[in-house]
Parts: sequence; C-alpha cells; structure tokens
Amino acid sequence: MPRAKPASSGAIKRALAARILGSSSKLSGSQLSALLRICPPDGIAQVEKRAAPMLQRSGAAPSRVARSLVESYSGAGRPADAVRFAREHSPAVPAEAYVELLNACRDASDATLAEAIQLAQQSGAQPSAGMYGAVIAARVERGETERALRVCRAALGAGVPPPPAAVEELVVALAGSGPGGHRRAGSGSSGSSASGGTGT
Repeated sequence: MPRAKPASSGAIKRALAARILGSSSKLSGSQLSALLRICPPDGIAQVEKRAAPMLQRSGAAPSRVARSLVESYSGAGRPADAVRFAREHSPAVPAEAYVELLNACRDASDATLAEAIQLAQQSGAQPSAGMYGAVIAARVERGETERALRVCRAALGAGVPPPPAAVEELVVALAGSGPGGHRRAGSGSSGSSASGGTGT
C-alpha cells in the first residue's frame, strides 16, 4: 500500500489549535499569545473569548494578549474586528498594537479607518505619513478619489502631511475624475509609487 502523505505543518497547527480551544484548561497570557500564532483566522474570536477574564485586569500579560489579538485580527484582513476589539478593551491595548491595525485599514471603510486613527491617537500612537500615503494610494488605485481626498485632509488636519508622491498621485487622479470622484473611463493614475512606505 502507498505510504500516507505526512500532514502539512499548517494542518498540524490547526489541529493543535482546535484541541487547545476545545479543552477547558486555563491558559496563561503567553499561552494565549502563542495560540494566536497557530490558530486559523476563524479561531481568533474563540481565543478572544478565552482571554476575556484576563483582559479585565491590568498588567503586562493582558497587554501582550491584547496586542496579539489586535495584530491577529489585522493580519487576517479583519480591521473592523480589530477596531471593535480595541474599542472594547482600549485600556489593555498598547500603542504598538496600532501599527499593524492602521496598515490593515488601507482597504477598510471610512468609518473604520477614522475610528482606528482616533483609538491610536488616544493610546499615544500617531499614524505615520507613510500609513496615510498607503491609504491614499490604495483608494486612488480603486478610483475612489473623493475618499482618498478625505484621507489626505485628515492627515493634514492631524499635522502629518502625506508623502509628496501620494499627494501628486491624488492630484492627477482628481484632475481626471468625473462627478462623484470616480475616475473617468480611459484615465489612469500616474503609475508612480504613492505609498512612501507604511512604516512608522
């Protein structure tokens, strides 16, 4: 008989995560953070539920878990869930957790992006010029010039001018956009890189 193929690393991790989540064992902060590194995206909410009692306390362990949860939701492409979690547990969420969240909001709704920026600022994390540039670039690329313009205005209002390339790309797009801020047929972006980086 042919030898069975060994399980992939991802399958092993998912099985392990499911086993841990299915147990009633009490998990420490380090164990919860480690669990988030191996559980699939649809298991993040279960980890959040298991972490709920710990998140009511103060200290380094709850802060590490809160950061891991925000980053896990963000990394899974679920910025709205990350923002919802940060809102509900803002005292436990450290400023560092907002770096990945803000970058994940490039494709989020205006409301989600605005709340993410507000929560980040309340925590002492100032969104970077590169982050604003990346959001502007993503929206210009989709032809959403009015939405990109709102982000640009928000950045200027916060005293964080976006990268010049992002502003130039937006100006070119606005010049070629029709009513409602959508790109006219046949008009495109300048083709230059507008993000200027997404680091802080």
